[in-house]
Amino acid sequence: MTSSYQWAFNKPIRKMYYNLTVTAMSVIAALFVAFVEIMQTSAEQFSLEGAFWSYMQNLDLGSVGYILVVLFILTWSVSYGIWRVFRIEEKWG
Repeated sequence: MTSSYQWAFNKPIRKMYYNLTVTAMSVIAALFVAFVEIMQTSAEQFSLEGAFWSYMQNLDLGSVGYILVVLFILTWSVSYGIWRVFRIEEKWG
């Protein structure tokens, strides 16, 4: 993390791109966890049945944590790819 912070705070465009990426990841994670919680609560409160509702009720938040790790890795990979392909630092720096 130290090296990513050093990289990000060397130039203003890097800092903005880093902050946008971290904010996007945080929003996606929060929405994902909220979705899981709402689905689990709805299934319990309204006695909803079916394959989807059973899956949602049996979904452990520990498993959701692993899914979030994968989402974070994918987000960073896509972010890095966009940074390289579109040469953001050269265009905006």
